Amino acid sequence: MLNDRGEELWGETDHSAQVICIETGLHPDKERVIVLHETLHQIIGQVGSPIGMSERQEEAICTLLGESLLGHVRENPAYWRYMLRRVV
Repeated sequence: MLNDRGEELWGETDHSAQVICIETGLHPDKERVIVLHETLHQIIGQVGSPIGMSERQEEAICTLLGESLLGHVRENPAYWRYMLRRVV
């Protein structure tokens, strides 16, 4: 995938359609990081940038948090089972 500037992308977010597209054929770990990264873009897009960060800053934050979240999920499965439990 390429963006408007012809740069290669592994994923992209369509805020208006609330759709995330990712490149096919990625390693499963890379795929997960990209999905988390794009999800973070969606969240920021929904609430707006409360601190007025630039596109470059948002990209850096989504990259850092996407990679960190995947590590956290892997290292703390009991925590995530607790967080994802169904509340009745």
